[in-house]
Amino acid sequence: MLGCERVLVDGVTVRNFMDLANCDGIDSDHCRDIEIRNCDIVSADDAIVIKTSDQSFDYGPSQNITVKDCRVTSRDSGLTIGTETFDDISKIRFERCVIQGGRGPTITHRQRGNISDIEFDDIQVVAQHHAARWWGTGEAINISVRPRVAGAIVGKLRDIMLRNIRGRAENSVRIDGSPDNLIEDVVMENVDFQIDKWTEYPGGNIENRPTMPGVEGLEPHDTPVFSLRNARHVVLKACKDSWGDKHQLHYGPALEVENVADLKLVGFETQALVRAR
Repeated sequence: MLGCERVLVDGVTVRNFMDLANCDGIDSDHCRDIEIRNCDIVSADDAIVIKTSDQSFDYGPSQNITVKDCRVTSRDSGLTIGTETFDDISKIRFERCVIQGGRGPTITHRQRGNISDIEFDDIQVVAQHHAARWWGTGEAINISVRPRVAGAIVGKLRDIMLRNIRGRAENSVRIDGSPDNLIEDVVMENVDFQIDKWTEYPGGNIENRPTMPGVEGLEPHDTPVFSLRNARHVVLKACKDSWGDKHQLHYGPALEVENVADLKLVGFETQALVRAR
């Protein structure tokens, strides 16, 4: 859907090839007043994605979009915003969905648009690393701001609510802005993940792709359960974490914080044990 308004997508089943890159399920691009519900998507790339691609014609922003009661399977991101963010994206809500994918809820902000007023609520996740050639290394939640091209301008990302999200993953719950472009006003409430390793692919990386030469793609880094970097006004309320049985040398702390201003922890409960090295 490109430049569409007042559209209902209800009960659609998609079965795409799982070894084909750029093989999306449902894309809502520069659209407004959209509802996607009761869909069952199997797709190698993004299963359901909200974006604003680079167009010669002004189709307007993406705004007032709801995705609910969907089941998605993906090699990349099951439910995502981006990576194309050339225009504004706002008032987006994902609710009561199940994700089996390379990443859980994802916002990949790479271009000049502003993104705000985003909510993920009641999402069940199993996130795993599928293969080196696929973006995504099993992140439980992956929200990041990076220029895709070195020196490019990236808009603001603010007002993010992550509520009642639970599951199992091979990589972190990640909120990661840029040093000169902080993610602002993030609330995580009742986010509960177990970090474990059950595939053969190596861990110990942060996923910054898609990026072009000059912007780091896979960044070597230990794996905490919650990773917060380059953000302002962040609340973790009634969040829980744990490790699975297969401890890895690259496991980090339960919570890692770097360059975060005004962080509030309310009822943070951790069972994460760090393996000594």
